[in-house]
Amino acid sequence: MLNPKHTSGESITSGKSDYFVSELDLEKLKNKKVIFVDDVFSTGSTFKNMISFAQRENFKIVAGLSILREGESEELKFVYQNVPVFVCGHLPLPQVK
Repeated sequence: MLNPKHTSGESITSGKSDYFVSELDLEKLKNKKVIFVDDVFSTGSTFKNMISFAQRENFKIVAGLSILREGESEELKFVYQNVPVFVCGHLPLPQVK
């Protein structure tokens, strides 16, 4: 990875995490609108970290997609820090008999 930019965060599912984006990829993202995809939305810490990173690097996260969401709400769309987030399912997953 050529001259990667780095940011880090912490989540309840994976602990401390480091994220890297190459300088070449960041150049492609400059002034672009981006959809951020994550596996599980729990507390929102990963989304919050990526939104801050995007602001620092001059691109904008305009929507999010999370495969699963933890918590009480079973809505398939919600807004987090002014960004609409769509989810495919909820945790815990229902038991199949």
